[in-house]
Amino acid sequence: MLASAALSAIELRDARTGSPPAFRAVCAIVMVLALLTAGYGLYFPPHILLYAGVAIAGVAALLSILYESIFRNRDDGSVSFLWLFRGARGMFVAGFGIVFILLAAALDDYRHRLYGLDATIWAPFHLMGLFGSLVATIGVISVLAGLANAARQARWVDRKLPRTPQPRP
Repeated sequence: MLASAALSAIELRDARTGSPPAFRAVCAIVMVLALLTAGYGLYFPPHILLYAGVAIAGVAALLSILYESIFRNRDDGSVSFLWLFRGARGMFVAGFGIVFILLAAALDDYRHRLYGLDATIWAPFHLMGLFGSLVATIGVISVLAGLANAARQARWVDRKLPRTPQPRP
């Protein structure tokens, strides 16, 4: 449902900037597919799909933030980070989740080199990676929900409502 709203937001034009938020919608859809691929990659020991999915999702979040930092209007409802970057709040949340996953992967690899393979999945850095994926998922859902809300508001504004008769004096 949220993905269909994001696809309809591709045609939506922002009233203040005149530019479509299509790039944000495309990046959000790519992030959803990449995070699903990463989740599927958990079942394979080499984790190639896991790392590829996380990398693609991270690049999509970064591209969305860089695009909105450079090309979008400052008054379009995006948030600022470090007075340099602008973008959807959900993209920043998803980006921080992906950074958390990458940090967990590096620390987990270090732990495997020190102590060998884990006996269970409930190792500390595995849980850290799961938490990062939860944060990234919440960020992507936030972006898609914002796009769905913008598409719904645009349809509401475009709909011609009947005029109410004015009372006579």
